Amino acid sequence: MSVKTSKSLIVLLFFLAGVFIMRHFVQMPQFLYPINSILFDYLMILVLSYFGIFN
Repeated sequence: MSVKTSKSLIVLLFFLAGVFIMRHFVQMPQFLYPINSILFDYLMILVLSYFGIFN
């Protein structure tokens, strides 16, 4: 892994941690929560497939 890849991976991990914390500990409006959950799961699939392809 190059330096650029590992640096972007660290940034991505911090971003995902932030999203995860917000998803679970910040009180979401009830009608927004399913949308947020779907988007989060979609994002996770994209991230995993991205690093699966490029590693």
